[in-house]
Amino acid sequence: MKVFFVNFSPSWGGGEQWHLSNASALLRCGYETGMITRTGSILGARAKQAGLTVHEFHINRRFSNVDPFKHYKVYRFLQHENPDAIIANGPNELKIAGFMGHFTGVKKIIYRRGNYSRIKPYYINRMLFGKTTHLIVTAQSILDQLNKDFGSLLPCRQFILPNGIQINPGPFFNDFTSGRIAVVARLSQEKGVDLAIRAFAKVAVKCPDARLSIMGEGRERDHLIKLAGELGILEKTDFMGQVEHPMEVLKNCSVFLLPSRWEGFSTALIESMNMQLPAVAFEIDAACTKIRDGETGYLVPCFDVVKMAEKLVHLLKNPDLCRSMGMAAYQVLCDHFDENKTILMLESILKD
Repeated sequence: MKVFFVNFSPSWGGGEQWHLSNASALLRCGYETGMITRTGSILGARAKQAGLTVHEFHINRRFSNVDPFKHYKVYRFLQHENPDAIIANGPNELKIAGFMGHFTGVKKIIYRRGNYSRIKPYYINRMLFGKTTHLIVTAQSILDQLNKDFGSLLPCRQFILPNGIQINPGPFFNDFTSGRIAVVARLSQEKGVDLAIRAFAKVAVKCPDARLSIMGEGRERDHLIKLAGELGILEKTDFMGQVEHPMEVLKNCSVFLLPSRWEGFSTALIESMNMQLPAVAFEIDAACTKIRDGETGYLVPCFDVVKMAEKLVHLLKNPDLCRSMGMAAYQVLCDHFDENKTILMLESILKD
């Protein structure tokens, strides 16, 4: 079976990680897989490194959706390659590759959505959902919202497929006495890194040796550095930029912090579970489906940085608690987010 993963994002995030890891896994399982990306994207570069065939197009998010020449190029490409299935990352990919795939006779046009933001029921979106054959979401709440807005226009084949990750077999030598708090996030407003910095400013008062490690890049970087300076914690805050292997940093941390205002799934959270780290997060859906409050970490009211700081301080002062919660988080990961299990689920969807 020939399967193309379609993702035109220029940046890197959980969706891009899902496309790369699942395309690679299917390739190992004997599928003929490829990646359709935007020219110069991070995903395209990493997919090439992983040995995947990458087909790049000059896509401009603002204008390509209405550019007939871009559509025609994709049409001719799909007509020539004749894939059995395409898996689209978002509405932009549906409007170009999904739409053209429908006209070239692609049997399975699959839309995967891991984003909680609402898709407005405009005519173009209603029409596009009518062209898809399968819908994959990462959580029930996403499916509920889509059904509310689009109802019978959605494909009848609907699946809930959580993100998976390759399980780290250990051994684990975490330093829970390090006092280091980890954040892995794009530096953008929805990721709430500003809230993490405000919470950490309160933590630093009671735990003077604590440090905040922020892994990620984004348009808010300068603003966040300025905020850390204003709060007097810049010297205790490490802006590490994009880290290719965050697990190497996570193993030297005591706690994982998810400060997001909203999340689609949060691959970063399950990566922290893979390193046996406890987590603290706001009570958003993506956290509530993974963190067992008081057992694998703590959930705090949205967006209460005072409560968040209290839970962080409690964990930093109790390394043994961090260890036991981290072990419990790892078990949840093994039970529900093992990539071997989620790939089998994806294969069954492709064969449906």
